[in-house]
Formats: sequence, structure tokens, C-alpha cells
Amino acid sequence: MTPKSPRERTEGSLPLVVPLLEGKNAEIEELGGKAGGLRRLVEAEVRVPDGFVVTGAALTRFLDSVGLAPPEPDAPEDEVAAFRDRLRSAPLPEEVAEAVGRAHRERLRPDAPVAVRSSGSREDLEGSSFAGIYETRLNVRGIDAVLDAVRACWVSLWAPRVEAYARHRGDRSRRAMAVVVQEMVEARVSGVLFTVNPLDGREEEMLVEAVFGLGEGAVSGRVEADRFVVDAWEGAVLDRTVGRKELKVMPTEQGVEEVPLSAEEAGAPTLSDPELSELAEAGRRIQVHFGRPMDVEWAYGDQGLFILQARPVTGLSFSPDVGEWTTADFRDGGVSSDVCTPFMWSLYRETLSISLPGYLRRLRLLPEGHEATWGRMFFGRPYWNLGEVKKALSRIPGYDEAAFHADMGVEVDADFEATTTPTTFRGVLSALPTLVALNRLYRERLEANRAFVDAFEGRVEPYDLDDEALRALDDGSFLEKYRRLVREHYLDTETSYFLTIYNTSNAKQDLEKVLKRVGRARGEAVDAPALLSGLRDLSHLRPMKEMHGIVARSSPVGAPTSTRKPCAPSPGGGATAGAGSWTSGRHGGPRTWTTSAP
Repeated sequence: MTPKSPRERTEGSLPLVVPLLEGKNAEIEELGGKAGGLRRLVEAEVRVPDGFVVTGAALTRFLDSVGLAPPEPDAPEDEVAAFRDRLRSAPLPEEVAEAVGRAHRERLRPDAPVAVRSSGSREDLEGSSFAGIYETRLNVRGIDAVLDAVRACWVSLWAPRVEAYARHRGDRSRRAMAVVVQEMVEARVSGVLFTVNPLDGREEEMLVEAVFGLGEGAVSGRVEADRFVVDAWEGAVLDRTVGRKELKVMPTEQGVEEVPLSAEEAGAPTLSDPELSELAEAGRRIQVHFGRPMDVEWAYGDQGLFILQARPVTGLSFSPDVGEWTTADFRDGGVSSDVCTPFMWSLYRETLSISLPGYLRRLRLLPEGHEATWGRMFFGRPYWNLGEVKKALSRIPGYDEAAFHADMGVEVDADFEATTTPTTFRGVLSALPTLVALNRLYRERLEANRAFVDAFEGRVEPYDLDDEALRALDDGSFLEKYRRLVREHYLDTETSYFLTIYNTSNAKQDLEKVLKRVGRARGEAVDAPALLSGLRDLSHLRPMKEMHGIVARSSPVGAPTSTRKPCAPSPGGGATAGAGSWTSGRHGGPRTWTTSAP
């Protein structure tokens, strides 16, 4: 583009107009959420229609020319309405009109229809829902119509629906707006793509909804869209539902119009399998680049696929058949402290699939032949099957679901209805084999762990090679050692660790019951954290003590003090409080996945 004249720049700020798909992102107040998102889509290597952005600086220049300050967030509606009327009738500053006209000539074809979309500072952002309540105009032709549409977008910043929504959210932040002017795709088919299936929360699926013509037909509810479920990685179509699309929305000289479809057209699928696979590939690129599930608007025109915009998915629900899952005891700085690699998860999944059902069977709580998935990944992090474990434990008289949640650090919705298992004479008799088996498992695991420690050095020795010895191994020998390390030694080590955790968790609950009885006899509470905090010289605490000593010696004011109360280690070896979990709705439909930040 030709260099901007001085009049096209604001003092100490952005130009009044910038190219949409070139240059670096500016402050969100200047470009807005939608324009910033479009630039990030280009970084994701998907195709976006070209255009330009009328920045927030142009709106500031317009308001200055009118001589009006924006109304306060709690201003009366008649005051806001008068402000809107003044903006609608005021002429645009000459420098703004010139800047928009120049960009229109240089970035777009003279006769090309464009979409003029608001790009508010609070729009299309994570945790924000202002998207969709500002002005959008489609099939705008000619510079005069573009300038009118830009003004309409600015006026919509103070529209009644925006004011009402801001008050409802308690949002008193200063609102700003840029405007995106973008060449329209003359869409044969358009729609939305969810990179995670929002109907059941399955991240291995994407959901595509599509209509003939412009997507406004589906948004308005006038058209029954086709719906496709696509494998997120392979792009294969898993399910398809073809809607009765009785009309399509198409651009006209005056804007858009509804065009009836014949019976044959109405029942025809909108997208082919190769097109759906191409959409899935674009969805993968976008989700990887943004790092979260995304809601993507797209269109197929004569020149192929274009991505129109994308915003974060702000809520997901899970269908009841998915079950209950948690990261509790996985978040101690290990496998769930960050996104887990597929290789690491393959090792954990096998260990979990062997140890957990095996332990429950030994306790007579899981029938022989019972099949279940004991671990799976959600959004790059491992979870274990909370629902299956609770189903097994509920066979024990006196089982308290709420206490189990508290012990494991499992978070649930405030309205979750916890269950308990009644204590009956028959139930106690049926549970006696479990009690006997538990005490046997305690003894067996103590003996197995002693044997494991005694044999550990011998197991390590064949792998403790220096660089020269490692280089001397041929490929076959190296692979054989590595295979044995992973398939035998790692599996045995990790399974022993898991079984020890299960026993420790049960022993901790047994200890707490004893301490409650002691507390009642003494007339004062005696809890496990207070007792365990008095233990000395625990090996896993030595590194922390040594680091504390280093800090104390290097501090000019002496050793730092702490006001934090001591707490007991979790059964998994680390703090479990706040562990992420989600549960599908056992009581009245799907629940939203809820977890604290990892």
C-alpha cells in the first residue's frame, strides 16, 4: 500500500486504517477481538478473505469531530439514545473517509461485495460473550455504502442490547471498536465447525453444520442445517444427518434475500466427504494454533474453502454415557501437571488398566469379566475412571460418596447429590471377604515392596551404561534392552507404585477412623494431618529442607518464615486438593466439565 499521509495517522497511535492480513497485531483496543482473531487465523495457515481494518483510532477521531464524550455505563437510556442519534447524523471526518476510500481501492476489487463487521474490544475473546450483538452488514457495494456500514457498526457499540448486556454482566470497562471490511466469499455452502463435539464433549470428534448459501440462514433458524460428525484426526465422516433445506440466503444488490430450493435441492447434502476432510484439517490447524477448542465460521466459494472467523468455545457439556472422570492424584507434578505426551500416556494407561481393576477384583468388589475403560485423555491430560471406581466401592456398607470425594480431592458441582450405602447386617456379612482381602493385600504389598527394593540395584545395573558402552550397542541390542526396560521393568515398577497408592489410600481412611474414635474418647479432635506433620526425616522431604536451608543461608535477613499450616501428603505422593474432575449428569442431564487450571 501507499504510505499513509500524516492526516491518516493519529498522534502517537495506529493509522486510521491498516491491512487486515498484514503486519503485526496491535493493541486489542485498536484492532478489536475479531480483527485480531482473523490475523491469528492467517498465522494458523488457513485461508482468510482479504480486506482492511478501520481501527479504534478512527472511531476516536470521529467522536472528537462530533464533540461528544461517550455516555457513562450507567447513563439513562434517553441520554444514550440522543448520543446514538447524533452519531447517525454527523458527517465522518474527511481524513477518515479518505483513509477508508484509499484502502477500499487498494485492497479490494472495485465491484467486489464486502462484509462490514464490528470488531469490539470485548468481542471474540476467551471468557467474553459480546460476540454477535454488534452490527454486521453483508454484501455491501461501493465506498459510500461501506462508510455508512462503518458508521452503523460504531453506533451499535451503544445499542440498547449492548447496554443491557453490559449492565447484566456488571461490565463497566471502556468499550472500543474497530471495524473489519472484508471481501465476501460468494458462498455455495457455509456454516460452522466445532473442533470439539459440543453435543457430547468428545474431543476426538468435530461437528460441522452446513447450509447452502450464506450461513445467516442457519443462524436465523429459517433453514434446517446438515449436520456431520467427523473424526478429528482422520477426517472420516462418522455420522451425517441431512436436513430439509427449503431455502438458501444469497447476496443481492440490496443486501441478502431468501431463495426457495426445489425438493431435490432441499434434500441434497451440502458437503462431500473430501470437503469435510479438508474442513477437519483446517479445524486441527486452528485448534493447535489457538490452543483450545474453537467455534469456526467457514464458507466454500468458487475458489475453495475460506475461514471467516473463529472464537473460543466457552462451554462444553458431556452426555451421560461418557461417565465420571477425574485427575485426582494425577496432579502431583507428574503425568497431569502439563499436557501429557502420547507415549507417556500409553505407559500410564496400561499400568492403570492392569492395576486398578486387578486391585478391585482382589477386594471382591469387581466381578470377573467386567470390562471398562479405566483411563483416557481429555484435552491432552490423563483422567481415571471415577465412576467405575465409585460403582465398585458402593458395594461396601457405609460407603460415603462425599467423603470419598473429599479424601481424593475430587471437585464436583455444588448441586451434586452424593450417595451413601446403607449399613445392614446382610451387607456387613457380604463385606467380610473384602476386609479379609484388604488385610492380605497390605501384607503382600509390604513384602513385594521389600523384595522390589532389594532387587532394584540388580535391575538397574544392565542399563547403567556410559556413553562408550551405549555407542557400542548395535541397533538390535539397543532395541531389545529398551523393549525390556519398558515392557517389563517399567511396567512392574509403575504397577507396584500404583498398588502402593491404593493401599495407602485405604490405610489412610482406616487411620482417620481410628483417630476419630480416639478424639471422641479424649474429648478433642485428633486428625491425620496434625499427626503426620510431626514425622521427621521423610526422604521425599529432604530436597525441600535442603533448599530451604540454602535460602536461609543466602538471605541477608536470615531464614524466611512461613505461616502456612503443615498438611499431610496425599495418597498419590502430592497435594490433591483442587484436582480437576467432571461428571456427566447422573441427576438430570449433562453437566459441564469443570476443573481448576492445571
